[in-house]
Amino acid sequence: MNNRVAQRFTLLCLLFLQACVYVPRTHVTRDPDCIGLLHHMTLETDGQFNDFHVLCNSSNQDACAALLVAGGAVAATSFIISGSIVMAGNVVYWMERQANCKR
Repeated sequence: MNNRVAQRFTLLCLLFLQACVYVPRTHVTRDPDCIGLLHHMTLETDGQFNDFHVLCNSSNQDACAALLVAGGAVAATSFIISGSIVMAGNVVYWMERQANCKR
């Protein structure tokens, strides 16, 4: 496998992993004001892109720059998609709490 094919394969893998950089997580706690549970979503990083220095060697600066640009695009796309899921989920959980909480 030559270097150019390896670079394209790596970039393709990064594009398919766009939903894995930022991950929406749901946290459940007991609600002190109401009877029931309180749900809350947060956006957390998965930590997969912490090892770019291993992929980038000093011999091929163009490939390293392309890899970093692709990684940034993947991270931005993941942030937008997962962030939208978190915002929508928190709105739904807030509406559910307003409807079910009897104060």
